[in-house]
Amino acid sequence: NADETAARVVVRLPAERGRAVVRTDHQGNETTLGDDAGWDLAAPGGSCLLVKAGAMPAIYEGLPLARLAVRCSLTLEGQGPLAQRPSVSFVKGAAAQMRVAVRNPLARHVKGHVEVTPGFGAARREEFDLEPGASGHFVLDFPRGAIPERPAEGVAKVVWDGPSGPAGQAAWTTFAVGVVDPKALGNLVANGGFEANGGSKDKWSGGGRVVALSGARPGESGHALSLDHGKGYLQLLQRVDLPERGRKLLYTAWMRTDDMYAGSNFSLVRRDGSARDLYMPHVFTAPKDTNGAWQLMVKALDTSADEVKAQLQPVARGERGAALYDNIRLTLSDGTDFAAEARRAARQKRVDGDLADWDFADPIPLLCANQIVAEGAYAWTGENLSGVAQLAWDDESLYLAAHVRDDVHVARSGADTLTGDALQIALHPANRLAGLDGAAVEWQVSAADPGGGSGRHTIYRPAEHSAGLASGQLAKDSSVYEVAVVRRGKDTFYEVRIPWRDAGGVRAQVGLRLGLSLRLTDYDGDKASPAARGAAVWGRGLDPWAPTAFGSLVLLPE
Repeated sequence: NADETAARVVVRLPAERGRAVVRTDHQGNETTLGDDAGWDLAAPGGSCLLVKAGAMPAIYEGLPLARLAVRCSLTLEGQGPLAQRPSVSFVKGAAAQMRVAVRNPLARHVKGHVEVTPGFGAARREEFDLEPGASGHFVLDFPRGAIPERPAEGVAKVVWDGPSGPAGQAAWTTFAVGVVDPKALGNLVANGGFEANGGSKDKWSGGGRVVALSGARPGESGHALSLDHGKGYLQLLQRVDLPERGRKLLYTAWMRTDDMYAGSNFSLVRRDGSARDLYMPHVFTAPKDTNGAWQLMVKALDTSADEVKAQLQPVARGERGAALYDNIRLTLSDGTDFAAEARRAARQKRVDGDLADWDFADPIPLLCANQIVAEGAYAWTGENLSGVAQLAWDDESLYLAAHVRDDVHVARSGADTLTGDALQIALHPANRLAGLDGAAVEWQVSAADPGGGSGRHTIYRPAEHSAGLASGQLAKDSSVYEVAVVRRGKDTFYEVRIPWRDAGGVRAQVGLRLGLSLRLTDYDGDKASPAARGAAVWGRGLDPWAPTAFGSLVLLPE
């Protein structure tokens, strides 16, 4: 909303009463803000100017720069330093962990400490000593079992002690604290893949029919919901309880249409039973004909504190065609359009390229037409490149499996791995916290021989994306890494075990969130068009490298 008077978000800017602050809007109009402006004189850390933030940029002059700098130095759980009201969720039964980043935005050295009181128990304090532009990342542990059902508001404080920085400057941030049941960490939708009882609409009500998918390609097995051949609108619906009040939601689905106007409506139900209804154009609408390809539909939805239920409502209209829906998901948003889960493995997985022990329920898509990036004269089809992936974890490792259709296979190794057919994996142990790009790590996996050692396939990590860990050919030492790549007909099966100790020292537990992005690369060895390459991408931030843009991965119980 370009009209700041109607904006919903209020930002608190450190300011001094009696000192003129000049605001310049996006059209160059200047306004001097005086005592009649909105003020919070009792704000922790000193008075603040209340600013309504709109979509268009504005410039504020006259703010105390030292106070503003320290206020902008603190980030909680990946949420921006000037977020109106950050929120932190703890998981029932898990050790309480919270991640905090402190950045030095000045051109001089800063020393200080950060102190966090989570709304229960004692505060945790960490010291930092940062060079200009540097960031510090802290994982704060609180006692297991100390989390009450309804914690009080949390407070985070950052203090700059010097020696050459602005000593004595401090800033406070209050944050909402939630407690989440582990069952609510992943997909809130029951039977989102329509696989219950061998293929049914169990847990859903309304029209449509469940159909079997007959293709052998990844993403074409199992069942999907078809809304077809109806006069007027056809619809399906499911209502779910929201585990946290006021938390943003992420709603996604795979859709495939054939001469059908289709998408989704969505309703948020308040405590008093009234509803806020959103309709197809506002939620999402698929192209009328997707030419036999899946499309990944995505919508982020804000909720208010009095909204307690959500109703998902796929809808379609058309007398001749059909609309297919599969893998419908609703999750708590982690600030990205890409959300995935890794379920705890009941036993250590055997890495052999045989994916029979993976169910690919709720798979990560690497097959939708709007996930494809093409270079040169690359012409994409589902036979050229399509895949699904799934992750699992245990105390020692993260496991990843992928089933890929690739009609022509050209595998390469080393620094050339991504110029051929390969799987690229990137993980951010600090879950995309700004200023900590250097903590993110990358692995490139292909069927090619690594050229020595005990490994038979390539798992390669470039030095610039190694976070100071080992780089180069990692599969040469099979005691550290396990990787299997099996080629069968037109299909490639990838399976990888990544030790947590080689992924930035992650302390794995239920509820832990990490940044994650995946990419399948495809090269058919076309001599007539050597620059023709394609890729299927889940998450962002791989090309160019930008770990703050990764998707999100959360660890689930068994």
